[in-house]
Amino acid sequence: MTNVVTILGHPISFTYTDSGPITESTGYTTVFLLHGLTYHAAVCERLQPLAKNHNLRIVCINRRGYDGSTDFSQEEIQALDDPESNKLEWLRTQGLYLALAISKLIVELELPETGGNVALCGWSLGSTYALSIWDSFNEGLVPEPDSARIRKHLGSALFYDPTVNALGIPVPDGANAYRALLDTSYPEETRAFNAGIWGLSYFDHDESLPHEFSKLAQKEALKSPPPTNATFVMEDYKRLCSFSMELFAHEAKIKLAPADLSVLKEKYLEGNVLGIKTCLLYGSRSPWTCVYPAWILDSRRGLKVRRMEGANHCMVWDDPDGFLKHVKACVYDE
Repeated sequence: MTNVVTILGHPISFTYTDSGPITESTGYTTVFLLHGLTYHAAVCERLQPLAKNHNLRIVCINRRGYDGSTDFSQEEIQALDDPESNKLEWLRTQGLYLALAISKLIVELELPETGGNVALCGWSLGSTYALSIWDSFNEGLVPEPDSARIRKHLGSALFYDPTVNALGIPVPDGANAYRALLDTSYPEETRAFNAGIWGLSYFDHDESLPHEFSKLAQKEALKSPPPTNATFVMEDYKRLCSFSMELFAHEAKIKLAPADLSVLKEKYLEGNVLGIKTCLLYGSRSPWTCVYPAWILDSRRGLKVRRMEGANHCMVWDDPDGFLKHVKACVYDE
């Protein structure tokens, strides 16, 4: 079931799914999960019936433009498309809207009053938006009492398979980095589809130390297990994805601002400015674009990097119980 939260004072609403309260627990943790590119909250549906077994409540928020959440305005799109515009300011404003939505949901969902019982999880491109929430706090955009409410409840920040693009991490000079959306061996009309298959495939990386970029599998994926979406039919795509190529193109521009995104990464992931439990989760068989950031950030102060053995970029679908075990381990320090 999809629900709606509307921000007071702004003509913006977010749709979301909710696994529901855990009546037999007074100290459960609510995880607000922000999805990535193309796939929206519906792809997390397999988490819903299992969440309470891990003392977790999973609330998956559809970002703007996805599955009923308010579209970006023309002014916002123009600002994002303008090469001279301040992308950090644009992201910071989106972070404010998400912060206000989370603050309202804390009240509307009647979450337990114990402090530190909320976790924010950004998945893939959703990690960029999670970082933008912290930036909106840091810049003083989030008003009271919303700021105080979130700070009281927030205990953990999770970043699930953030990509090099989502964090603005450059690849080594001269590296032979495979970019699925730029692969001209596929016809232009099928390139995005093939990139989607590649992104949810399983890969065999050499993770022996020392970590070196050349040890990452690039284009070639494993034959088994098959990609998450190998058996999807059109009805599955319609239910789980946004097919808006316009939205895809606009969000791609966020990913093409590495300098701006790197500022957020350095401030909130590398510097531990958050002051709360911070964990990066990555699938050992996810694409190189997700494994490489984990290698780069593994030694950063205050950041716990957790390897999810055998997982690809869509563990929430292929192994939902396994994913929840990892989330539980992060938020409860197991």
